[in-house]
Amino acid sequence: MEPSGLESPTVRRSLLQDLRFPSSQDAQPAVESQIEVLEPPGARSPDTPVINLVNQILVEALDCDASDIHVEPQEFGLEVRFRQDGVLRKHFEQLPASLIPAVTSRFKIMADLDIAERRLPQDGRIRRIYKGRKMDFRVSTLPSRHGEKVVLRLLDSNANQLGLDHLITSERARQLVREMGSKPYGMILVTGPTGSGKSTTLYAMLAERNNPGINISTVEDPIEYTLPGITQTQVNRDKGYDFSLALRAFMRQDPDVLLVGETRDLETAKTAIEAALTGHLVLTTLHCNDAPGAITRLDEMGVEPFLVSSSLIGIISQRLVRRVCPTCRITYRPDPAELRRFGLLASQEFETSFYRANITAHGASTAAQPVRERVTKGASVSLKSCR
Repeated sequence: MEPSGLESPTVRRSLLQDLRFPSSQDAQPAVESQIEVLEPPGARSPDTPVINLVNQILVEALDCDASDIHVEPQEFGLEVRFRQDGVLRKHFEQLPASLIPAVTSRFKIMADLDIAERRLPQDGRIRRIYKGRKMDFRVSTLPSRHGEKVVLRLLDSNANQLGLDHLITSERARQLVREMGSKPYGMILVTGPTGSGKSTTLYAMLAERNNPGINISTVEDPIEYTLPGITQTQVNRDKGYDFSLALRAFMRQDPDVLLVGETRDLETAKTAIEAALTGHLVLTTLHCNDAPGAITRLDEMGVEPFLVSSSLIGIISQRLVRRVCPTCRITYRPDPAELRRFGLLASQEFETSFYRANITAHGASTAAQPVRERVTKGASVSLKSCR
């Protein structure tokens, strides 16, 4: 007997034909074909020299594992620098100043930006396939004295690389973060400077929670990673679509877990806290120096202390730590005086290790009952009280 209703294969085929929808087998290749393959310079001879130059910049940045590309117009030429291990390095000789308009226009065309608009900043996105990986470039243009500066943030959109085991080396911190992320409701804050991997940590937590049994929605500016099975939306301030409006819309869509790219104003903070207090898990980032500073930052925004103490699960503070080159490093044994400068003892020599540049140093603190009581009373919260 054939299944009844919309589950019937005959009905499904009829609907696809009548509405002219592609089948699931045909849809995937169409999506993949829209993403261009990034090829090394010289692989495609018909391209113009400017296209080859821009492709060379992108390819070299990917090959050397750069996190950012800076294309900076100067008075006598165009500088190109890559950020590697947290430090900007020059990778090209200064290009002629005559190339500035062509190179910046090429980047804007690839990011689907308005090449005629040169007086206002613009944000866009480039997606390419390189060596079998889907790579995203977050593009930002800024008018400067000698032309438009272009900065690209490199993002590997492959969700299978996300994981707390790869991001957090401390077993205690990893267990604490996992425990916080497993809560059914409440708010988790991730703090740290720009580029420290806050969004990566949030998506690693989402990847562990992601399953068909829960509804996960994210609002970001812009969308940095693609994670199958979740609903992702990007703010559009020109149309009045901001974080708080997206959060209110999420609340009408039966959510379980919400991710807010950044909490930067009172309205967004209050809406996120209301969601956390009504049975939803809310993950968001906050710009401040350390974990206790997040509570002070919320207070400065105007959020009442009793709302913070009632909704907050915990705060994660992280920094990106530079690594020692594994090829040219040599063994060095500091004397006791040097160890004391860093609060270490000679007996801790074998307990101290270095981190790779793409691994973050995390410090996580949960909102235990004594901390909640101090926050409710409006008392100051120090690092010691959060431990």
